[in-house]
Amino acid sequence: GDHHFACTLSSVLVRRIRRTMGEEGLMELLAGSGSKRTVAYLDDLTNWISYDEALALFAAAAEITGDPQIARRVGEETIAQHAGTPVATLMRSLGSPDEIYRQITQAGSKFTTASVLEAIEVAPGRAVIREAAAPGFERTIPHCDWAKGLMSQPTCLFGLPPATVEETTCQARGDDACLYQVTWDAGLAAKTADPAEHLVVLEA
Repeated sequence: GDHHFACTLSSVLVRRIRRTMGEEGLMELLAGSGSKRTVAYLDDLTNWISYDEALALFAAAAEITGDPQIARRVGEETIAQHAGTPVATLMRSLGSPDEIYRQITQAGSKFTTASVLEAIEVAPGRAVIREAAAPGFERTIPHCDWAKGLMSQPTCLFGLPPATVEETTCQARGDDACLYQVTWDAGLAAKTADPAEHLVVLEA
C-alpha cells in the first residue's frame, strides 16, 4: 500500500536538507511531515514510500526551507546525486536522450506508480510527454514540479545541459492531463553520440 514513490525522491530531499540545514533540519523535516520513517530508510534507493508521505515531505521541506520550488529542485538533482545507480545506468544504456523520452513509460515506472507517462511525440531535440494521475490518485502542484525537474535530466546522462521543460497543460490545475514540452540542443546531442566523444562525456 505504500509502493507509490521510489526513495530516489526522498533520498535527494534528505541529502539536500542535510547539506543546507544539517541534522537539525532533517529532524524538522521528519517532524513537519509526520513521517515515521528513519532517515536511513528514506535515503535507501531500494525502498518506496506512499503518495501521501511524498507530498507531506515536500510540504514540510517547502515550509522549513522557505522554497516553494523545492520539489522541482529535488527532481533536478536526482541524476547528479544518483549518477552511478542501476536506474541511471539503465537509462544511459538506451543510447540517447531521445530514446529515454521515447521509453518514458518504462523509465517513469522506476520512480513512481502514482502516475502514467506517455511519449506523444519524440524527435531530435524535442519531446512531448503526457502525464496523468493513475487511478486512485490526484495530481498536485509539487508532483508536477518534481516531474518537470526530473524530465530536465535525461540529457545530463549524456554530458548535455539540462533540457528545458514547459508544462503547457496541468491536471493539478484542472486540465485532463499534464502536457510537457521538452527541448534540448539536438546538434550537441548528435556530437556526443560519436563513440569517441561519448567516452569523453562518460569520463567527465
